[in-house]
Order: sequence, then structure tokens, then C-alpha cells
Amino acid sequence: MKNLSFTLFLQGLLFKMLDRFLRKKLSQNILREKVSIVSNDCWGGVAYQFAGIEYNTPFVGLFLMAPCYLKLLQRFKFHFERNELRFIKESKYDSVNQFREQKQLRYPIALLNSEVEVHFMHFETEKEAKETWLRRSERINFDNLAIKFDGGKDGVSEELIDAFMSLPFTKKLLIKPSNINAVAQQQLSLISWVEDGAKVFPISCQNFNVFLWLRTGLVKQTVINKLVWRWVFAKK
Repeated sequence: MKNLSFTLFLQGLLFKMLDRFLRKKLSQNILREKVSIVSNDCWGGVAYQFAGIEYNTPFVGLFLMAPCYLKLLQRFKFHFERNELRFIKESKYDSVNQFREQKQLRYPIALLNSEVEVHFMHFETEKEAKETWLRRSERINFDNLAIKFDGGKDGVSEELIDAFMSLPFTKKLLIKPSNINAVAQQQLSLISWVEDGAKVFPISCQNFNVFLWLRTGLVKQTVINKLVWRWVFAKK
């Protein structure tokens, strides 16, 4: 019994050490490189939360449909130089309106520069959404963007995936279900893909070296990295 207790104690201690190590290393990579993570869902926000640091991106607590996300990325700096939000009552996407009605959701929806729909899913009021968006927009480092796109939902198409991969950003990441075909170097095909971006973050970290990607834009995996992330998240 004593040996079992001691083993469990050591496992718990090791878990805490690895968890602290991953959080600190993620924080260091984002802060040292002054990276602004851009994401079409909650994936990026979870990265900052796990690292325990301030958001230097407005892409937190919201989502964008794939066609609008690509419009935003194609003229990224222009949209934030202008950065005008106008709130609307309904989405132009029928699937979103049906989802909101089924779930009885009343979160704010805004048009960015009369062109791009932004769905502030985790915000209560238009005032909160606008003030937070504008405040966090000021923190964007346009010289070091790490851009993630989910290729499995929200009106995505093969053409939109191709358009994303042709964008002139060094640090790009396409995350998609394994049953969707796409030819790209900077991609992750996940057997365990789910629609929830917050849940995809820990899954994706087990399948690529997020630290290397934040530094260089390369999407690669190492065995040690995979085992460490898998063990830490399995304990949560």
C-alpha cells in the first residue's frame, strides 16, 4: 500500500511538473516571439488561457464562418486599419440562424467593415463585444501572425482551403478531419477531430509541435512532444 501511495505521489508530482513546463514554454514562445494568434474559433483563446497570458489578439470568445474568415485574412491589415463594427440582428448564413434559434442564443453579431461577419458567441452585449474587440485589436502584432483555420466546419469548401493555403503568411495551420482530402504542408489531419475549437486545441497539441510552429511556422511532430502533451491532457 505504501509503495502504491508513493508511486501515485510521484505520478502526481511529475504531472504537475510537466503541466507547469508546458504552460511556461507556451507562454515564453508567444511572448518572446510577440506572436498574435488568429483563429476562426476558440482554439486560439484556449492557447492563451493555457499559457496564462494576456490576449494579444481579438480572436477570443468568437467565431467566423469560413467564407468570411477568408475575406478577413485576404485583406487582414486593411480590415484592422479601418476596424468598423456594425451590429446586425441576423446572420446571412441560414445554418447560423437555425443554430441560434434551436439553442435560443442571443449573442451579438457584427459586420466588420460591412463585409465580414463576426459572431461574438461568448459575449453578452454589443457594447462588451465592441469594446473588447477594439481593445484587443490594438495589441495585434502584424509582423508576427500565427493563423489557424479549421477546415472541417462553418461553410468550408475545397476552394476556401486552397485559398487559405495560398495566403502569404509564414505561420499557417490548417486543422481538418482525416476524412477531408487536402494537399498542404502546413496541415493537421485529426482522426479525433471535433467541431469545438476549444476541445481541438489539446487534441492538436498532441499531433504537432506547437512551440516549433509559433517560432517558425513549421508543422512537425516529435515523439516526446506527443507523449508529454497526451499524458498531461489525459490527466485533466
